[in-house]
Amino acid sequence: MMNFSPPPSAPFASSTPRFLEESQNISSAACELSKESLAAILKTNPKITNEAKDDYSAWGTSEGIPAIFGFEGMAFKKVRLNEERSDEQATKWRAGNVFNSDTDILTSFATRFAYQLEGRTMSATSLTFAHEKLRFLDPVYGVLKAGDNIKKYRMELTANLDVGEGGAEIKLDKFWRSKKVSDSLLAEYEGNGGILFNAASKEYSDLINFSVFESAGVEVSKWRAERRAWSREKGVGRCDEL
Repeated sequence: MMNFSPPPSAPFASSTPRFLEESQNISSAACELSKESLAAILKTNPKITNEAKDDYSAWGTSEGIPAIFGFEGMAFKKVRLNEERSDEQATKWRAGNVFNSDTDILTSFATRFAYQLEGRTMSATSLTFAHEKLRFLDPVYGVLKAGDNIKKYRMELTANLDVGEGGAEIKLDKFWRSKKVSDSLLAEYEGNGGILFNAASKEYSDLINFSVFESAGVEVSKWRAERRAWSREKGVGRCDEL
């Protein structure tokens, strides 16, 4: 679910999505679909399908908002994580060896179980932290920072679209794996090691090749995301009131 009502002010400047060109290709491919084809992909009723079609048609002229303010719904209101880490891991994380900074914030982040992500009610400190440390996995944009400027859309990761890769249709999950989402995320560690907290559903986690992180000395958390069967999520964790 997306909320594109006027957003609150942000403590950071809007940024440009890493895979902006790819997102534009996906939008163009979706715009070219008939309403019937789009409805089949989205599994939506005529009213919602028409709204989605209009959003893609207006992609080039509509204004975007920071991603952290655009995403909402049950998937972002409650994500419960089950710990599977060792006492040694917990001690290390609490000692502040996570991202090598913001010890108090990250200690809280690493030791809580129930996480909420509601950008429009988060403090400036939490929003800044989210922009620096949190990444969303997304069917249209691939990887997003909290402050990345995005357009309104509705899309499924399992959709088959002609996205300009050799003139053939490709499922978006396969497309994003081939676009090296993992390399994009890994580059942010700048060879300094660290820890990757994965709170994405299996559908979105499958976009990432976790072995490249481990080979680069980045520890991948063993936390598992639980969610209600009817909710959807991307890669999220609690950033409010840390």
